Amino acid sequence: MKKLILLIFVIFFAATTTYCQKNKVNVQQKTSYNSAQIYQTSAKDVVHLLQNGGSHNNAHIKQSAKSKSGGTNQRANIRQTGSYNNTKVVSKGKTNKIHLEQVGDRNHSSIKATNEGRNGNRISLTQKGNHNNAVITARGKNTKLEAVQRGHANKIDYEGTGNRMDHRGDLLQNGDHNTMDVTQKGSYNKINAAQRGNHNRLLTLQKNSSNTINTLQIGNHNFAKIRQN
Repeated sequence: MKKLILLIFVIFFAATTTYCQKNKVNVQQKTSYNSAQIYQTSAKDVVHLLQNGGSHNNAHIKQSAKSKSGGTNQRANIRQTGSYNNTKVVSKGKTNKIHLEQVGDRNHSSIKATNEGRNGNRISLTQKGNHNNAVITARGKNTKLEAVQRGHANKIDYEGTGNRMDHRGDLLQNGDHNTMDVTQKGSYNKINAAQRGNHNRLLTLQKNSSNTINTLQIGNHNFAKIRQN
């Protein structure tokens, strides 16, 4: 089978010390040993990546403007459907929007979003099958996270840090070996976390004041430890 490897460097340098205005990348790979590495350095970076129906999927996406405050608006949409999925997304900007979906089989995700703007981070993650794993780090102001894992070996590790600026995490695991470790640092933060079946485990920590935690565990080996400092 033909090995498809796509290596895209989108790095623009302006005539001055400022960063470029806008970069867009659209990638589709629909067969076999897919791999994509995308690097963007501009004020407004957009990535649409689809790897669909084929085996050894891998994606590494980095968006970050070469300035002290990062890009203005970074957006990444990633969908991987088949087999050995693996994704790493690093995004730095005043607004970060990340939508990631992995359907099967050995899923793994790593998302790191850092912002310095009022609109903050918007992260949506869905993993539907098999060896799921997600590690999410959000830094800055006003993060909204939605993470769903449907089946099998699940794990979520989420950390949100900021200062008085409303981090919210909505997390759902349906089945099987579930695990969640959730940490939020700052004030006016909220966690909604639900685990429905099998080996469940949940550890949550919120530091500072005016924080809220809502948790639900329904079936099997449940364990929960909740701390607010």
